[in-house]
Amino acid sequence: MATLPATVQYSVTVGLYHCGVDPLVLDGRTWEVPKPPFDATNKPDTWTGRGTAIEVPPENLTYTDESGTVLHFLPDDGIPPPVCA
Repeated sequence: MATLPATVQYSVTVGLYHCGVDPLVLDGRTWEVPKPPFDATNKPDTWTGRGTAIEVPPENLTYTDESGTVLHFLPDDGIPPPVCA
């Protein structure tokens, strides 16, 4: 019988900047939202920025805000985000 990878859960605060979602650093690993569905200028009205991130090794991190908003993070690719306009 195959063993599923263990999940790790974190209580986190996620920040937004003008053009995207701030990266998260958890246990020395940086995670980013490559194509944010919103940013600080057009966030959902219910956004709190506080919630739970669940990591399923090796490449998945799902964040759920207290309001139920979900963001999917990937491991940082080392490429800085584009400059905001």
